[in-house]
This record gives sequence, C-alpha cells and structure tokens, in this order.
Amino acid sequence: MTALIIILATILSLTLVSFIPITIKASYDENFSVSLNYLFFKKTLIPTAEKKNKAKKSKKTTDENSKNKKRQYVCIVL
Repeated sequence: MTALIIILATILSLTLVSFIPITIKASYDENFSVSLNYLFFKKTLIPTAEKKNKAKKSKKTTDENSKNKKRQYVCIVL
C-alpha cells in the first residue's frame, strides 16, 4: 500500500510539473539571442555576458543602427 501511494504521488507531481509552460524565445536584431523562460525565471542562453568595456563600445554603434533595423522574433512554447 505504501508503494502505491509513493507511485501515485510521483505520477501526480510529474503531471502537475508538465503543465507549467516552458518558453524559448529567439530574436535577431543586431545580434542573435536566445532566452529560456520557465515560470518567472528567465535565462539568456545566447549571447553570454560580455565584459563592461566591450559593452560600452558596442552600445554606441547599436544605438545608431537600431533605428534602421527591424526586429525578428521566434517564440516556441513547450
């Protein structure tokens, strides 16, 4: 009887976890980026964090070119 309760509790918990959506977002603006969303957590997969010095230099060029570029998004919900 105890084994049956453990098995049913495991199946129930896995079923409940499977209803929580996982979202993968891919976008191409100036750079290609991919992010993963699970509940209220967000993890950027690509690009990885850059150093601060490089970010300051690229920010100026990004601001100038961002006006002329269109953004493209792909969203996958699992």
